[in-house]
Amino acid sequence: MDFNLKLRRDTHGDLDPGMWAGLFVSVVILVLIVAALFPTLTTALTNYAGNETTFGPILVIVVPLVIGAAILLGIVAVFLGKARNI
Repeated sequence: MDFNLKLRRDTHGDLDPGMWAGLFVSVVILVLIVAALFPTLTTALTNYAGNETTFGPILVIVVPLVIGAAILLGIVAVFLGKARNI
């Protein structure tokens, strides 16, 4: 058994401020884009739900959840991809 397993490679605590600034700016831009497009998406989903009685109401609930989960997974993937190189 190896008890010298290091869970953290960066033992000096050297953080790259550019990485954090880039991540923050990209998250803010992504939130602004999604906020600008969200009313159009909800209007289209509501219109579709009015025409389609079976599948439409399900999409009204599921599509925003899937978009939010995709955004969160994308942020985590970018963060972990950059953190792996530290």
